[in-house]
Amino acid sequence: MWGFLSFAFIIGGAIVSKRGVGKNPVRTLVGLNMVTWFVCIFFTMNASIILFVVGIISWMILMPIIEASEQTIVQKVIPYEKQGRVVGFAQSIESAASPLTTFMIGPIAQYVTIPFMTTGAGVTLIGSWF
Repeated sequence: MWGFLSFAFIIGGAIVSKRGVGKNPVRTLVGLNMVTWFVCIFFTMNASIILFVVGIISWMILMPIIEASEQTIVQKVIPYEKQGRVVGFAQSIESAASPLTTFMIGPIAQYVTIPFMTTGAGVTLIGSWF
């Protein structure tokens, strides 16, 4: 199944190479992000392998198009001489976010989420679903 699903990235890349990102890459980026949010919200609502496969395929097809739109926007908006610094800065921020969120999620889970779902109002609110 995972080998089959990985072809979705190739399909997304083929779509970008064949059609590009359109005349307005900002519209493409925002629209596909909205579709991705919709897919990620609804394919996780049930423990179903069918929903999972459809959701992962959709996400994997859309992600190369979204990334290409983002890179197109950066290349069009930022002057050529400054692109290296801007891309490097953006990558450093993305890299710094990973350990930061890792260290934040532990205390949030320990002091907020777990008590909310074991003894708090979360048990009656979404306990059976969760």
